[in-house]
Amino acid sequence: MPRSYCTVPDCDEPHFARSLCSKHYGRWQRGKKLPIPVRDAYHLTVAERFWSKVNKDGPIWRGSPCWLWTASSGGKGGYGQFQLGGGKSKMVRAHRWSYEAVVGFIPEGLELDHLCRVRLCVNPSHLEPVTHRENDLRAHHLRQTCYKGHPLDGFRKAGTGRAGSRYCKTCRQASNRRYSQKVKHN
Repeated sequence: MPRSYCTVPDCDEPHFARSLCSKHYGRWQRGKKLPIPVRDAYHLTVAERFWSKVNKDGPIWRGSPCWLWTASSGGKGGYGQFQLGGGKSKMVRAHRWSYEAVVGFIPEGLELDHLCRVRLCVNPSHLEPVTHRENDLRAHHLRQTCYKGHPLDGFRKAGTGRAGSRYCKTCRQASNRRYSQKVKHN
């Protein structure tokens, strides 16, 4: 990997932080004026930082593209997350921040439903505030096939896993056959 050097003219010291060597970085931190502008992520507004992490050329859903969150995604559910400020500031879900920045506040007691079903989408036109129950019902009704494309025609009864959840009979039967073969050969 090529080594980077301080960007101050006539300084050939190795890069330490923010495109500066340790000497110039220390001067910059103490408030001394440097002969060049310093690359500084903190001069960006929260909105500029947020929108720099969004790719607006995602898959098309009902005529408009998904705006995909390209930064951190993690936590529960794999939704995009965004840190509001530096240090140990609050983390927020990226789609919630986008909706509130463009549309307005999310009413109390409601959550955002991704109409396009893309969890990393932050396009406010693909988000709708609904109750948790409505969001859950929509997710179950829209999911009609398993990940292999078979219809979800099975239905669990109480005492057999999560009661009321759907599953694919075709995949379940194939899994049971593989297990039986494995047990026979052992």
